[in-house]
Amino acid sequence: MDAERGWVHAHRGKGAKDRYVPLPTTTVRLLRNYWASHRHSCLLFPADGRKHDLAKDGISQARTPMSETAVQGAMKQITKKLRFGKKVMWRDHASG
Repeated sequence: MDAERGWVHAHRGKGAKDRYVPLPTTTVRLLRNYWASHRHSCLLFPADGRKHDLAKDGISQARTPMSETAVQGAMKQITKKLRFGKKVMWRDHASG
């Protein structure tokens, strides 16, 4: 993610091609606000689990990123809340 230039590098996307996706400034602002309250030294979306264990300083103690299943569930909730109207398919890069 390059916030200054306003793009995200999607590594090995559909067709195993790298793509550069525009990153709106409003999205950058939301991600920065999220990170400010869910800080992690190297993960934007850490897998905190059900307990959401945080150190006394409020920084996540997770050692792994959020799982694909958790991302899928979040996307499902978001598209339902937005009344997106289309089915959103998840396709990981390992499945081809």
